[in-house]
Amino acid sequence: MTNQPSSPRATDTSKRAEIRDLIAAVDRAWLDAEPERLADSFHERVVFEAPGFIGRIVGREDCLDSYRQFVDQATIDRFETGTPQVDVFGPTAVAVRSLDIEYTLANETHRERAHEAITLTRARRRGGSVWLIVWRLIETAEEQPPR
Repeated sequence: MTNQPSSPRATDTSKRAEIRDLIAAVDRAWLDAEPERLADSFHERVVFEAPGFIGRIVGREDCLDSYRQFVDQATIDRFETGTPQVDVFGPTAVAVRSLDIEYTLANETHRERAHEAITLTRARRRGGSVWLIVWRLIETAEEQPPR
């Protein structure tokens, strides 16, 4: 039996599907107000860049805290995304997508359209390898004044 490498296109298609599944699982976790389910999706040194690069959150626990604070203080009224466009470069991948979110915070309804960029790396875990989010940026494209 010879070891036949799979075609790069088939391999990348599978990797892109895995990454889209991971992003969907992240969405489900925070929309279900269960940010603890996110821990296995983030690298221990993950970085979240603030819109406009005005600040950053570094480290899995601090990034999880940002989700905890949001789900504790806000109610998600609507959340829609575009299909992530994923590019794979060996053990590194980049996913970008559009977001449309409406949420209530402090008795005010906010509506934002944004773009999200996520960088992932392939890491060994529990006898296998998984994709982990290492960097994330959400850049607001359009924000309507609170109602």
